Amino acid sequence: MKRMKSMEAIDHVLGDTPSWKTVQRLSRRLKAAEEELFLLSNSDSQYERRVARLLLLTEREGHREDARLFAGLNDSYYRVRSDAARLSASGDDRTRLYNRLIRLIREDPHIKVRRAAGARLSHDFADLYTLEFDRLPPLSRMLILDALEGHNSLDETRAEKLLLEETGEPAYRAGRRLDDWGTLTRLFLFTGEMNSEEAKSILNKAADLGVSGFLERLSPGSLKQEHLLSAIELSQRAGREDLKELFESRLKSG
Repeated sequence: MKRMKSMEAIDHVLGDTPSWKTVQRLSRRLKAAEEELFLLSNSDSQYERRVARLLLLTEREGHREDARLFAGLNDSYYRVRSDAARLSASGDDRTRLYNRLIRLIREDPHIKVRRAAGARLSHDFADLYTLEFDRLPPLSRMLILDALEGHNSLDETRAEKLLLEETGEPAYRAGRRLDDWGTLTRLFLFTGEMNSEEAKSILNKAADLGVSGFLERLSPGSLKQEHLLSAIELSQRAGREDLKELFESRLKSG
């Protein structure tokens, strides 16, 4: 019981995404024998399994071609699954891990695991998911975009396409992602882009779906008349009477 509580405390200190240096420092401090770590890596205790599998990486000088680590993709503890998504080696057959990451993004119940898989996907498998992204069903594309921590212009284009071409949850979540990334704010504020019919379509569709964060972040006092008129229309589309009245008041005050 004492050892289990100790491992739980260590797991808590490690957190969701411990750095490699943190794991190495822990390994030097604990000085656990490799044989003991092998036993603990299959323990019924989720904390022992998690800590042991991380420490085994230091015993092998960071070598990640470890069946136990890869098996962690199916573990019941979300941190073990997250570690496996972040650290497992792809080996000779990259598509094997790629497909497992896609599955985690689509099916894992824990947002931190989905994001760990999304980060790994975009960092190490961009070439694969770039080729296949448009062939994936809308729900899968939505979940991949949702799982990305960072983003680039290609991700924005994909989200815009998903927003414009789909309906329901995939379109709404794509709009929310564009809002979170600041894309909708940029499309609204930059006059050249506002004159684009595609930009207007993106903003209108997002507002129609109730995405209005970009409107909340606007400063009415700094907007030109044409932007105020657009903000009033978009607020109405989004069902935000409070914002509509705010922009109308600013327009009347000149």
